[in-house]
Amino acid sequence: MVWHTEPDCATVVRDRDLNYGLLAKADPARLTADLVRPYAGIFAYNLVASGNQAVLIEGLLRLETCNAGLYAAIPALWLDMTRNGLSFAEDADKQRLDRLYGLDGKTGLCGALRRYRLTTANELPGMSDREQGALLDRLFALADALLPDGDDTGQWSACAATYALPLYLQALALIVLVQGWSGGRPAAGGGTASARHVAFLTGAARSSAADVADVLDAAGQALSASY
Repeated sequence: MVWHTEPDCATVVRDRDLNYGLLAKADPARLTADLVRPYAGIFAYNLVASGNQAVLIEGLLRLETCNAGLYAAIPALWLDMTRNGLSFAEDADKQRLDRLYGLDGKTGLCGALRRYRLTTANELPGMSDREQGALLDRLFALADALLPDGDDTGQWSACAATYALPLYLQALALIVLVQGWSGGRPAAGGGTASARHVAFLTGAARSSAADVADVLDAAGQALSASY
């Protein structure tokens, strides 16, 4: 199998080394960049290849690689939050992080995305057009829940991009993968949803993650190109 865009191996190795000690010394902006930067490759990747199972598998493997740093960081994020001595009921940041990742890193919105990734890998090739559209609808709904104004979750206002942005980009990457498989057929109302996310990526997202604006631009372009 041939990569359309070579992965940044140095970034992947560095992200896998993210651990408790590194988090304690990490600059928040640098942590955001380290978790987000690997996603640039998947959005620059040639995804528009309708029904090409090899490209779908490769894209899912690339996404798994992108997520390695994020999954490694989740326990460290929880450990860092326990240091303030507040209970779960008293700490809005802990509540937001629980909604995103869950105490074990396997529940919350992260767990939902993992399940959708497995569905994409195992079931997408056999889905009817209607089922593919329904999957895209669910993925767009999940991506909407990760927007700053989505469902009053407030993940971005307090946690900024460090917690929410990598998960949001994962949701968008799955959308682009599914659209690439289906030849760009939109879900019901998908064009409007796509435009909403492109506008966010090229506008408001930059104020929360200016240091990774190039990644956000690549995501916006990939989302636009899939229609």
